[in-house]
Amino acid sequence: MPDNVSETTLTVKAAKSFKFIFAVIVFLTAFLIYAKTTNYQLTGLDDINFIHTFAYKYHPADSFVTAFETNALFGGPTPYYRPVLSLSFVISDKIAGQSESFAHFVNVLLHAFCALLVFIFLRRYIFDEKISFFAAMLFAVHPIAVYTAAWIPGRNDSLFLIGFILALAFFIEYLDKKKLRFIFLNVLFTLMCFFTKESGLIVPFIFVFYYVTHFKKYGKLDLKEYAAAVISWVIAMLVFWFARKAAMSGAGISEVNLKPDNIRMFFDYYLSAIFMTTPFRALYGDVNVSFYILGSLAFAMTAFFAFFEKNKEQRIENFFWFALPFILIAPTLVSERLWFQGNRMYVPMFAIIILFFSFLKPWLTKKNIIVHVVVAAVFIIGLVASLSGSEGFSGSLPFWNKVVSESNYDNITAKKFQANAYISNNRTDDAVKEMLTINKSINYSDPEIFYFLGVAFYQNENYKDAARVFESLLAHGYMTVPQTYANLALSYYYLKDKQKAQYYFNELVKISHSTPQYALAYVRGYAMHLQSQKGEALR
Repeated sequence: MPDNVSETTLTVKAAKSFKFIFAVIVFLTAFLIYAKTTNYQLTGLDDINFIHTFAYKYHPADSFVTAFETNALFGGPTPYYRPVLSLSFVISDKIAGQSESFAHFVNVLLHAFCALLVFIFLRRYIFDEKISFFAAMLFAVHPIAVYTAAWIPGRNDSLFLIGFILALAFFIEYLDKKKLRFIFLNVLFTLMCFFTKESGLIVPFIFVFYYVTHFKKYGKLDLKEYAAAVISWVIAMLVFWFARKAAMSGAGISEVNLKPDNIRMFFDYYLSAIFMTTPFRALYGDVNVSFYILGSLAFAMTAFFAFFEKNKEQRIENFFWFALPFILIAPTLVSERLWFQGNRMYVPMFAIIILFFSFLKPWLTKKNIIVHVVVAAVFIIGLVASLSGSEGFSGSLPFWNKVVSESNYDNITAKKFQANAYISNNRTDDAVKEMLTINKSINYSDPEIFYFLGVAFYQNENYKDAARVFESLLAHGYMTVPQTYANLALSYYYLKDKQKAQYYFNELVKISHSTPQYALAYVRGYAMHLQSQKGEALR
């Protein structure tokens, strides 16, 4: 065998070996950095609904079909239709039941798989081995991923990224090879995007945008090739639209909401992406000018990364990656948010990292030691920030304490969740103090917040004040729900006032239109719920 053939074979084998090693390192890094979250509890922000509250609906054999026939909570209170997310919880429940550890494990595994996909995609279509490795490693450790990897409902965005990268990859293969099987695979994963997030409907338009900005690389499609893609996407969109309409009784996509809070959210998203932070703050009503200054600087930096390139064709291609984050987050900016949720930047972060390494590519290729040191420093900063940020998801109290402490004003909703977290962690005195402070600050004007004061009194075994709160609510015609009457019946039962306990029990029977036997079972079940909530941390 000639020496040059032998050397070529060895080079190919070495390249494959490096690719495999790099892939393993990326996967393990993304997994290990969040491995500790498998021991975390729940935050009380949506995750308890997915893991516990509606878990009984995952048990029937037809739950895989039901996931496509109802909303994300299997009929619970949510406007979202996300069957892929629902299926992930059905499968988790069938494997490990209501295990919080397993639910966290799935999130970590999904993030690791996403980092691996990022490496494979970049290596095949954009960068060389080394730069793809650096970029994927930054994606793995970037603190923007904390909300996706450590917060259980955040897995919606890792599932979406999986569908998006694979759909985009198969579309690129279709442009390159003009084979119909690739557009079929593209549509399959495009449907995954649709059924993961409603905003996924924008994905086919992203593919068109990709083709327009990469036209010179792939050349002109003939009419049949173009029609095959467009018709397939239209059919996929119709399939999703009619499935959602049937499941959600014709409910529309969330209404447009252009409150100032959403403007701040846009700047804060870019701020967090570029300056590698993991904020927990409530944003509504926040007037901190730093959002605008640092957010504008971060946005300008992404523009600099995109258009620094002198080659015109490369600038046009970079324009796709520059615009992609804005396209992806735009749908999330028209619905009201109460606090920062970094999981919404998970997919856009993929594009921003591409821009960053496109900018660094000339220096990394030349093995510039200073640039390599900068990349290493960025990696270390991301690693430390992610390890620190994930601690905020270790339980309901750490999470809501961070939300409240990082906010620049008093967010009543966040403080209500914080008070519930105090109860769940057996700190009922703190819960009472928090609810009293909130109610005084708003002059007892919010019935729901006032109701939670009653619950806090009850959990603190101050049944006399609990009864006073609940009776005051009923006297004003507020919170006339079974829970209020059950709270009163239980409060007077513990106060040994049998006459009033019986009176409110009878009222419960009336408003619930049930039998005394059913009402008694309800009260007993509700009492057990309150007790389990109070002792959640002790379990």
